[in-house]
Amino acid sequence: MDVSGISTNAMVNNVGGSKDGVGIAMLKKSMDMQQQSASQLINSIPEAPKATSSENLPLTLGQSLNEAV
Repeated sequence: MDVSGISTNAMVNNVGGSKDGVGIAMLKKSMDMQQQSASQLINSIPEAPKATSSENLPLTLGQSLNEAV
């Protein structure tokens, strides 16, 4: 029975598992950074201006429809 082969396989599997763990941690960190960036972009959008009263609009606005045939 070859015991050294079993221990080598166990070590390779253990190293591979830690690489996966590091990769997942890096992915989570990257996603957190993207979330922060997106939140900053969303918060930097200025508020929409308040609707103006209809007093400034022409009375004929919305009375006709132009159709292209």
